[in-house]
Amino acid sequence: MTFVYADPGLHDGVGHHANSCRFITQELRRRGLRPVILAHNGIQPALREELGALAHFRGFSYHFTDGDPICGWLNAFHEVGRRTRKGLLRLAVGRDDRVYLNSVQPGVVLGVAEWLSDLKEDGTEPGVDINRGADGFELATRDPRSDSRAVLYRFAAGKIPKAAEARLHLMTFEPNASAAYAALLGRPVGVLPFVQRAVTTRRGRIGASPPTVAVIGHQRFDKGYQLMPEVVRILLRTHDDIRILAHNGAPGQMAGIQQQMRELAATDRRITLDERVADHLIWAGLLDAADLIVCPYAPDRYALSYSAVVCEALANGIPTVVPERTALSRLLREFGSPGTTFSGFDAAAVAAATGAALTRFDRLASLAGQAAERWVERFGPGPLVDAILGAGNPGGAPSIAFPSMIALD
Repeated sequence: MTFVYADPGLHDGVGHHANSCRFITQELRRRGLRPVILAHNGIQPALREELGALAHFRGFSYHFTDGDPICGWLNAFHEVGRRTRKGLLRLAVGRDDRVYLNSVQPGVVLGVAEWLSDLKEDGTEPGVDINRGADGFELATRDPRSDSRAVLYRFAAGKIPKAAEARLHLMTFEPNASAAYAALLGRPVGVLPFVQRAVTTRRGRIGASPPTVAVIGHQRFDKGYQLMPEVVRILLRTHDDIRILAHNGAPGQMAGIQQQMRELAATDRRITLDERVADHLIWAGLLDAADLIVCPYAPDRYALSYSAVVCEALANGIPTVVPERTALSRLLREFGSPGTTFSGFDAAAVAAATGAALTRFDRLASLAGQAAERWVERFGPGPLVDAILGAGNPGGAPSIAFPSMIALD
């Protein structure tokens, strides 16, 4: 069997793409498989060498506009689709092979659909608004002039040839996200096990003194980093016995906010600022240093979306602060509630939830340790690879002789 791990978004160490590749391909190698890793052709040389990846795709997953003020989003969609198709057409795949595409965007789906149409026989968020209720949600499409993803996902899914449908598996990592995509695309969307695993010793946090409150990862506005300067001010004013760890792997993207964080760090020795792009060793060190991870994320944005940071926190036994009535709070409850939640998307609400977690810190630390034990029983690279390798296998003569799997972001 040839296992092709394809990711046109695999470019650098920012975000979850590199870690997902590490986890999945390491597990494949452990099972005696030698995956072919296809990344964006601009992948950073050090990362390419570490992963053993090929600089392959000319289209980048997150190329959302070519700059045209009227139809730039549509031009970029077709450009990414065309370039993805060309990259996939260079593959030689057989009956027993697997092709896995990681965290795709609409243009990549279009490229896959067109690639499948070209083959002969034998051959992170859907962009919709939701109305949240206590027991479910309703979808509401957005104006494509402000967010075109829902329109483009549906258009791309409509291009998937009927002959290939039995061999193409659309998946997400979050049940509500899968339901939303299924409603949007008009076809089944399954659920994969989370790939994240413990990358630390899962040290116990009970009795941590002083506890380190951390915000880590690729910081963006939808992840609430603009709230953090005021959150930090409130926490340091109300809690003498804490430390703050603020990591931002892409400081140039929120330069004004990052400058505020630098000024705070320059005036208070309790704050540690880290602006490195995190490779796997740096990332493990950040997780190990954190006693409480704050995710000040926008509730609407994460109503259907999972967070790799929250998954990492659970896998490594770290208490967490997340927005309530979201996929993140649902996951936290599923693992015994080793954290607290906030309802308002503002600094005061995030700081209050963080303060509540500090007040009950030892109890939450104990629950986080229990959650980590349960996590390894259900999730991680092993269960995920089991799900990928088990996909397909229908009887009869298929039109497309190999299963493909797309993990929607």
